[in-house]
Amino acid sequence: MGVLSKFMVSLPYHCYEVAHPWSETCSYAWLYVFLSCVRESMKIYGILYLFAQLGLSRKVSLNAFWQTLQSTAQSTLFLSYNVFFFLFFICVFRHSSDRFYVPQSSFVSGLFASFLAILVERPERRQVLALYMLNLLSEVLFNFLVTRKLAPVLPYGDILLFSAGLAGHSFILNDLSRKDPVSSGLKFLIGKNEFLATSPSRCRHGDSHIMYILRGFVKPFFIGYLGRGLISTATSLPSVVSDPITLGTRLVKIFASETYFRQGLFLGGAVSTFRAVRCLLRNRGIDESVCRGIAGMLAGTWITISRNTSLTLYLFWKAAEVFYIKAMKEGYLPQVPFGAEIVYTISTAFLLFNSVMEPHNVRPSYLQFLNNITGTGLGRLNRHVVAMLGFNCTTFSHDYFPYNINLAKVHPKFIEQVVVWS
Repeated sequence: MGVLSKFMVSLPYHCYEVAHPWSETCSYAWLYVFLSCVRESMKIYGILYLFAQLGLSRKVSLNAFWQTLQSTAQSTLFLSYNVFFFLFFICVFRHSSDRFYVPQSSFVSGLFASFLAILVERPERRQVLALYMLNLLSEVLFNFLVTRKLAPVLPYGDILLFSAGLAGHSFILNDLSRKDPVSSGLKFLIGKNEFLATSPSRCRHGDSHIMYILRGFVKPFFIGYLGRGLISTATSLPSVVSDPITLGTRLVKIFASETYFRQGLFLGGAVSTFRAVRCLLRNRGIDESVCRGIAGMLAGTWITISRNTSLTLYLFWKAAEVFYIKAMKEGYLPQVPFGAEIVYTISTAFLLFNSVMEPHNVRPSYLQFLNNITGTGLGRLNRHVVAMLGFNCTTFSHDYFPYNINLAKVHPKFIEQVVVWS
């Protein structure tokens, strides 16, 4: 009851003093966050879809560019509407009540806003977005429960999840009737010969087992090490252009990074272990799917060297998704109407709730992303008054306080309890 009672508390203030102290009028605040999100989303989706068009599909026709522009505009509106409606419903709920029920309104507003927004996005993108938000939800929910001592901290829980996800994909990969990034990545790194529909009784590699395993280490190692280094080099190009003298220093710092070296070791170790286990278990009377699953489980333990929560959760939930789809096609599980939309809605609402009420549960990089697309609107919430409700919400942008707020527009209680007190 103690935990639930925190979600029934309220404030006597207006939405101006709490949700948008940087704007006296609600309509201006809505328009501001919407246009801020449009500006940032155009950059994000423009680069993403242009890369997909030129780098992956390799289409340079006028029609391809037009489709890229349309996709960019539609995804931009989707994300911008999500931000707009979130603040819109927060204000609406405050104006429809005599008090500001911040916890409830932030979650319910997130539900309404997310459901309306996902309907704007293209149907083929909704499942991808749902899976991505489910990844974030699982991480935030775990942190949410841990802070309340409702869930234990497992020191190697992420390793178990990654190993289970890799084992699941390796087990079911040949049964998939569609291509997905994980299946393509596994076949590229490990080799298509390890995922043949009908496995031969002997290993198909022409050289010795040792050389085959060693080759399985070298290629993925350089992909992980050099690939990460090249991405960092590309992202630092704007800084290099403004200060070319630092190019050499930056390159040395990037390619001498222990983090990138560890990522190479992780990929190389995982692939070589997978190949070694496959060579050992081949032609021993073990079902091929089970054999691949065992290899994937053991290979997954290499994530210990380069732990990555995002990758772990993505792989695990992607495996859960493909198993659910397979069970659904075989009639074991039902197809849930609006399943992707529901998953996205609940996941995003819970994430937005935590971003407002308990930002310490959310990954700092994602908080910064939300702050950027809202034009620093998230960072300019008046968290100090929300903290009066018993929530630890000042861990993000804790230095901000709306000192320039118009006292003629605020609720009298705000002056009595906050202005005079401060």
